[in-house]
Amino acid sequence: MVTGKSEYIFSFLISISMILISIKLLIDAINSLVLKNELNYSIYLIIVCIVTIITKLSLFIYTNRLSKKINNILLKANAKDHFNDCIVTTFTLLSIILASKGIYWLDGIVGMAIAIWIFYTGIKIFIESYNVLMDISIDEHTKDIILDLVHNYKEIKHIENLYSTPSRI
Repeated sequence: MVTGKSEYIFSFLISISMILISIKLLIDAINSLVLKNELNYSIYLIIVCIVTIITKLSLFIYTNRLSKKINNILLKANAKDHFNDCIVTTFTLLSIILASKGIYWLDGIVGMAIAIWIFYTGIKIFIESYNVLMDISIDEHTKDIILDLVHNYKEIKHIENLYSTPSRI
């Protein structure tokens, strides 16, 4: 099992890939809308989408439960990635179905929404991983509140350092 800060390094890398992919998806979606591209589809694409949705949803449920059980950010990031894949594929399937009815513009809008969703998720994972890797914990205001509370105890004579870690996602 991955332990220590290495899980945050992997989560950091996953978040960067999610952010980069979301930017590429956004650019492609905007181009699709501007150029009025028609979506080409087949029954095989619909079958692949359905199988992918079922598979990714199953992986999300399993990985999410496991991440909560052992409180692991890498598994949580992986679960979010599975969930994002499930959402992306569901909206892709919706776009395919609507394109078969002549509604082609929805593909670009769905692509933009998916890109924004993935970007947001990637940023959340990035911030948490970055904070741990850079040893950023609580803000100064919270630190002052804690120190004020601690100073109320006469038994505590001296505080040299106060260490904390941020909560997990």
